[in-house]
Order: sequence, then structure tokens, then C-alpha cells
Amino acid sequence: MKGIELDSNNSVKKYRSKVFFFDDLIIKKEEETNNIYLGRTRIDKYVIIPEIGENIISLLLEGHTIEEVFYKMNSKHQDIEPSDIVDFIMELSDLNFIKKAFDKEYETIIDKSDYGINIIMNNNILSKLIFNKFCGILFVIIILVTLIFQLFINKYSILPSYKEYFWSESLLLVVLITPVFDIITGLAHEFFHFLASNLFEETSAKFSLSHRLLNLVYQTRIKNIWLVPKNNRYLIYCAGMMIDILIICIFMWCTFIFNHDSTIFKFSRFAILYLEFGVIFQFKFYMKTDVYYFLSDFFNKPNLFDDSLMLVKKRFLLIDKSDSVDYITVLFGVFILCGSIIDVFITLNYIVPSIKYYLYNLFNGNFNVGSIISLVFFVVYYSIIGYSIMKEKMSI
Repeated sequence: MKGIELDSNNSVKKYRSKVFFFDDLIIKKEEETNNIYLGRTRIDKYVIIPEIGENIISLLLEGHTIEEVFYKMNSKHQDIEPSDIVDFIMELSDLNFIKKAFDKEYETIIDKSDYGINIIMNNNILSKLIFNKFCGILFVIIILVTLIFQLFINKYSILPSYKEYFWSESLLLVVLITPVFDIITGLAHEFFHFLASNLFEETSAKFSLSHRLLNLVYQTRIKNIWLVPKNNRYLIYCAGMMIDILIICIFMWCTFIFNHDSTIFKFSRFAILYLEFGVIFQFKFYMKTDVYYFLSDFFNKPNLFDDSLMLVKKRFLLIDKSDSVDYITVLFGVFILCGSIIDVFITLNYIVPSIKYYLYNLFNGNFNVGSIISLVFFVVYYSIIGYSIMKEKMSI
């Protein structure tokens, strides 16, 4: 058996010392994938480690010195070196998983992204009433029936035109109702993320405002979602879009029932357009949306976005094309480009015509209270985005 060669008193002290971890450290083996997760719950940070890493950490947690760990590991893994164990420990200390090693104590980091409003519910009764097999089957039936009516019976397009955004002749009413509708549906979206996460006691949730590029978004941060079984995490990712789609179905039924000249019909078409844009937003793959997190987890690639974005940049800038990458990373790189195409489509077919419509009314003597309020709304909207960007930069 290979032994440890000690060439100084410091080496002796190093290899015969013990390692102490923070008390919130958790090792979890996932049944679905056999992935081994190592993480800390207070700072919501984790990594996926190999089985040999789990064995080393387990021995250290039992109170063995590095020297003792080496001899125990060397009996099964004869190619392991003492320096490998030391390097592994140093990597864990960089991740802030280790409290004390080699006579050095480490302070716990502060999770600067842990801001927002705590969402607390004393029980998960409501979550269980909504997320169960019966409601799941009912949800699918509602979608299928609505889709059949929309495609084969309803004569109106499944995606309304930009003109239907202006559902009222009063621009003031449109401007006032839009943010209210956005808040209500946005909170519903985030609340369903929370309700899904509330099924699992390992998680906690915080609600906050943020941005994706120049888009103001509501977001619910699910802390320690990695502790939830993989198949259950998919529910948390998709819960927000589920309520969006259900509300779209409700408004589609309103267009089936009410006369096309009625206010309810016109508002329903506006609501369908607005909510469908919300669902389409999730497929803008150049941002980390709900769909991205679903795909990243499904393909077991935590760094899928960064790897794919780097690939796209290298291909466009003609940098280092020799790197070998897997097909999933390449495919998601294509998705990132497709997300940009979605933006081009929305810009040309909705944003530009809407601005033209607005400016036409503005310069044809229709500058009224609604016009003033709409201008104030856009100033406030982008001011909030600017504040969100500055806050994010300051927290780095």
C-alpha cells in the first residue's frame, strides 16, 4: 500500500488535521439520476460530486483526519494521491462548504441574492387541492377541449393582432387597466410557483421584482429546490405557465360565449394576447426563464445556458471552433438564436405597429390625459428596470 511521504512538520500537521464543515451541509443522492448533490441550505449553493467525493466527505464528517481518509480510500482507489484529497478540500472551501481546515477558519458567505418578500403558508392543504392527479387530468381536458373549439369552431385567430390590444376607445382606460391586469396575472403566475414548491417542506420561497434584459418581471425564488426529487421539480418549474394557460382558456371561452361587439369579448381578446405573450416570453432562450430551468434540469446540465451562450459567441466571433461540445449544448445554442427570432417577430408585428398607432393619435390632435398617463407609465416602467439593473450590479 502506498504511504504518505511527509517532508516537513507542516506536512505532518496538514495531513493529520481534521476538516470541519458548516452544520447546514447536506449530501443527497438522487434516485432518478443517481446524481450526488452536495450543498448548503443557508446559502442555497450546491454541486454535483462523484461517488469518490461522497466517500471522502463522509469519512471527514465521521471525524477522520486527512491521513486516515487517504489510507481508507487507498485500499479501494490505489491511484488516489494525498494531494488529490487536499485539492478536493480546498475546492470545497472555495465553495464555502468548509468551516475549518488546516488551522484556518472560514466565515460563511452572505447570499446577496436572498432578497424579496418571504411567502409563508402554515400548511400545504391548498397546494394538495390544486396539484393532484384529478386536477391534472381536468387541466389537460380543459386545454384539449378549448384548443379544439379555438381551432375548428372559433373564427378568430388564436393569436390576436396588435389592434386588439387597444380593446377600448379610451386610451386612458387601456393604460390604466394594463398594469393592473399585469400585476394580477403576474402574481397568480408566481403564486402557483409557490404553491407547487409548498408541497415540499425542504423549500422556501421569496417573491421579488427583477428584470430580464429590458423586461420587468416578477419572480419567485425557490430556495433549496435541489433538495426536491427531480421529477417533482418539473412541477415547480411549470406551475406558473399552467395557471397562465388556464386563464387563457377561460378568456377563450368568453370569446365563444359573448358577442364580438361586447366589451367582455374585446377585453378577452386583449387578455388572450397579453397572456400568450407571457407564455411566449418563457421560450426566449437567451434568458433564464421557467422553460430554461426545466430543460437544464431535464438534461442534467446545470450550466446549460452559460455553455450554450459561450458556444454561440465563439461560432459568431469565429473563436476556437475546435472545442468539442455535446449535442444538447449545440441544440440549446440553436434555441438561443430562435429566441431572438421570436423577439424580431413580436417587434415587427406588435411593438412597431402599436407605437405607430400611438404616435398617429398623438400627432393628430388626440394628445389627452390618456396620452400623458401612458408616457408617465413608460417612464416609471423603465425607471424600475433601471433600478433593478443597478441593484443587481451593486449586489455582485
